[in-house]
Amino acid sequence: MIENEGVQKIIRPSIDDCRNELFRLYGYDYTVIRSYEVKKKGLFGSFSRPQMCVLYRVKPRSNQVNSTPVYDNTPNSDYLRRLAESQAVDEEEERLKKNREQILAQHSSTIVNANIAQMDEVKAALEKVREMQETMNRKLNSSTSLDKPETISRIEELLSDNEFSMNYINMITEKIRRTFSLEQLEDFELIEKAVVDWIGESIEVEPSHVVRPPHVKIIVGPTGVGKTTTLVKMVAKEVISAKKSGKVFDARLITTDFTRVGALEQLKHFAEILGRDVDKAETMDDLKILYENYRLHCDGIYIDTGGYSPNDSVQIGKLKDLISVPGLTPEIYLAFDAKTKCSDLKNIMNNYEPFAYNSVIVTKCDESKVYGNIISSLYEKHKTIAYVTDGQNAARNIEKADPIYFLEKLIGFNLDMNHLKEKFSNSGE
Repeated sequence: MIENEGVQKIIRPSIDDCRNELFRLYGYDYTVIRSYEVKKKGLFGSFSRPQMCVLYRVKPRSNQVNSTPVYDNTPNSDYLRRLAESQAVDEEEERLKKNREQILAQHSSTIVNANIAQMDEVKAALEKVREMQETMNRKLNSSTSLDKPETISRIEELLSDNEFSMNYINMITEKIRRTFSLEQLEDFELIEKAVVDWIGESIEVEPSHVVRPPHVKIIVGPTGVGKTTTLVKMVAKEVISAKKSGKVFDARLITTDFTRVGALEQLKHFAEILGRDVDKAETMDDLKILYENYRLHCDGIYIDTGGYSPNDSVQIGKLKDLISVPGLTPEIYLAFDAKTKCSDLKNIMNNYEPFAYNSVIVTKCDESKVYGNIISSLYEKHKTIAYVTDGQNAARNIEKADPIYFLEKLIGFNLDMNHLKEKFSNSGE
């Protein structure tokens, strides 16, 4: 703080405003001691725009208002002189600062305008794409029975009856148009046979592969799709297969599901048949310890998981963290009910994608009559089918998926089963 007597201050928006006001009041009969920037709080505690404060001392009034300032010979005169001289430097800095702000403002405006122009171009391009898509859709939709071959109309109706998605039906329709001549389109049996073949070819089955023990298999999926029952069926299938070959399949069961009533009891009952206990893993560390204990002493480790809504990203994320044991390298299967409609299937597959599941298991196939929803969804998501289950018998009601299983359930199509079995007999090998 400056203690000299007679020191006054003035606050204005800029150093020039301060200087002009001082000149108006005192002419040159003042001496600047110090200048600095100040900030004042405005409404709601926010700071207003910075202002300049100038500390000065008024000298005895001279006879000529516009005379040149005179420095006294007091002990502080050198100090005051240096302050006065530095005032010119402050003025130059202020001028440069204003110029810099103007230049930055101009460049910022240029950049903003450029970005706006680019955004406008992108919007225009997207709008053009949208218009083209609408035009194409109108052309497709305008293909009424008057200009659409009767064969295509009948095929579309059959596919719709089997609950194939509209995208899948359009794919088949376009393939028919590209493959056959107008004359061939008159032959419904020819087209029908080709369409059934295409449906079979669109069904991708999980390929057979050899994995060194222990096989670690995990089933994930929404609640109520039968994951625990399916897990038991998978173990039973391996045990029975090994027994037929005169071997013993040593399986260990682990559950991470502590929410569903009866899940643990169901596993325990089956484990007793195998002469084993069911282990519990509530954390990744629990699962890691169990895996280290068993990995060198068993043929397979089967892990049951809790069921969550496909939209419950928090619980799905927790489950993902729980099974992320280093070195576990499991085969992960996504299970869902055969009756699930197309839009829900796509949502389930999308939300369980973080698990990087190997393939899918379609459960409760005995409760569904059509499978176009399954075939369409898996085709559009490029996923393979590993198993299908139907019924409650743990020893029998599970089998490796193959195209024939789904093709023979097509309704309304005239099927050449001999041809289909010959064509798809080696699928999945």
